[in-house]
Amino acid sequence: MGAVSYTLGGGLALLSRSFGYAADHVRGLDVVTADGRLRHVTQDIEPDLFWALRGGRDNFGVVTGMEIVLMPVTTLYGGALVFPVVKPPRCSAPTFNGPPPCRGR
Repeated sequence: MGAVSYTLGGGLALLSRSFGYAADHVRGLDVVTADGRLRHVTQDIEPDLFWALRGGRDNFGVVTGMEIVLMPVTTLYGGALVFPVVKPPRCSAPTFNGPPPCRGR
């Protein structure tokens, strides 16, 4: 996923709880609209199109450039949580409304 599609789709990420959605930090966009015109949109220049692009993803034109405010991040931890794979028992105990236990195995 590219930076533009991530941002215009909302931009929910690791730091969203601290800094908000990435789309909230967009200051300007360069977009080619369906009529073939290249437009630079901001809060002050074509505000309706600017608002629509910051959540409408690719429904309003092709975004070719983006101006965004960066956040100061001094430490960032990343990685994955990995849990061991445990094989389930061959026959499980019956549950209140579940299937009966396995027989003959």
